[in-house]
Amino acid sequence: MPYFDLPFRRQVGAPRFDPANLCSIWHYFKDLELLLVKHKVSSDAEKKQAAVNYLDLEVECLWKLALLFSDPTCPYEDFKVEIIGMYPEVSAEHLYTISTLNQLISDCTRSPIRSAKELGKYH
Repeated sequence: MPYFDLPFRRQVGAPRFDPANLCSIWHYFKDLELLLVKHKVSSDAEKKQAAVNYLDLEVECLWKLALLFSDPTCPYEDFKVEIIGMYPEVSAEHLYTISTLNQLISDCTRSPIRSAKELGKYH
């Protein structure tokens, strides 16, 4: 069975997710999916099991609580979307460019905060 040919946790070639660096989730899933293709893992259930196999215990428990993890009818891709959604800091809408930051700074310096409501909007 292809799933059982996957490397063990902390073995050379095993994907790694660092919860201290949440942006590493993108590399984690990319590395995991390359590994799944290499080992011809096609079952969604096995893909989801592999996704939690390489995590530290705390993160593994968290990901297993995801609604779509235990749903056998749920595709792996939907599970992946749910997991990434658990980390809003890494969503595409939270990734900004330097020019976006410069524009935000410029906009804020031209419009002073005059009330608590404006301060709340700023935050």
